[in-house]
Amino acid sequence: MDLSSPSLRRRPSAAFLVIVGLLWTALLRAQFPLELTNAIVTNPGDSILRQSTSRWELRQRGRGIVPGSPDEIVFAAVPVSGDFDVQVRIESLDISNPYVRAGLMLRASTAANAPFAAVFASSPLAGCFAENRIFPGSNPARSSWPGGFPSAPPDSWVRLRRTNGVIDAYASIDGTQWTRLGGSSVDPGPDALLGLVVTSQNTTVATRAVFSSLGPGVGTVDVPWVHSRESATPSSRRTGLVFSEIQYHPGKLPDGSPAPEFIEIANHGDIFMDLTGWTLDGAVQFRFPDGYQLQAGAR
Repeated sequence: MDLSSPSLRRRPSAAFLVIVGLLWTALLRAQFPLELTNAIVTNPGDSILRQSTSRWELRQRGRGIVPGSPDEIVFAAVPVSGDFDVQVRIESLDISNPYVRAGLMLRASTAANAPFAAVFASSPLAGCFAENRIFPGSNPARSSWPGGFPSAPPDSWVRLRRTNGVIDAYASIDGTQWTRLGGSSVDPGPDALLGLVVTSQNTTVATRAVFSSLGPGVGTVDVPWVHSRESATPSSRRTGLVFSEIQYHPGKLPDGSPAPEFIEIANHGDIFMDLTGWTLDGAVQFRFPDGYQLQAGAR
């Protein structure tokens, strides 16, 4: 859906940058895919695009969710009441800030300081976490699994469930085994909205998040997350880059052909690295192209 459509109403830029898509399908019946209608755009640079049946792209640039300030987010939602159980996959997320957010949110209204309960995937530094604001204008509080839960799109799934007024937030790496990140008793009131949310947490750099597999929650909940291994970590405080693998003089592939030689570089920093002008020197000569960015957690 093109946001330039004349069916969309555009308002002047405001502190609360929000897109609210009123989706015709009743969420309580869990009838997906959802259809975007009646979008309200308050910032020409923010957008929501339905790419396919259950695949969505949200773009946002703004301050985000910061204590003591009005929220600046992009939010596409349906009205909801009573119990629900919804999950979604975060296929990709551009890292505009170590605390960039993409996930699911239950929100009392579109007011800039409205109570909410949410579950987010963020950068490799922040991982996945639950966040909520209990009262209008109060400071948000975050929680997660002890030791943290990893965020690694496309292997990042989040789930929000409300049962008898209690809201539970979950994260998963496969969409079937779910670890609880936190709970909340936020009362969103009669005008509650539930849907996808993105914020770049950066007033100068936008983020883009792609969501897929939006639908009813399925799989086993309350599965403990076990940290089974440590990842490669930087050897210098000046960069998050790591030579994570060097394949030199490998054996042959099963078909008898020689296996490729390669050097793998990983970014274990908190935010993307711009590698414009960086070179590899020595037995291997390589210059990274201008504008090349290695996203946080990528290799």
